[in-house]
Amino acid sequence: MDVHEFSGYLTEAGIQLEPQVSESLGSLLLCFGDIEVDKNWGDRAPPETEDQKKARILLLLKLEERKKSEEER
Repeated sequence: MDVHEFSGYLTEAGIQLEPQVSESLGSLLLCFGDIEVDKNWGDRAPPETEDQKKARILLLLKLEERKKSEEER
């Protein structure tokens, strides 16, 4: 887990944080927490945003429509 994304997970779980704490929680944990760091962040895919989800769904719908129109020909 990326410690800089941790505050987002806490917010999703219903835990409210002050905006200043939320912005700097990851850095605070790295600085003062006993956090073991593995620098292989490039090995995982970042979480998908809402815009990306919508674009993927729209693309799938368009591809299905195109496939159906080609089958009708």
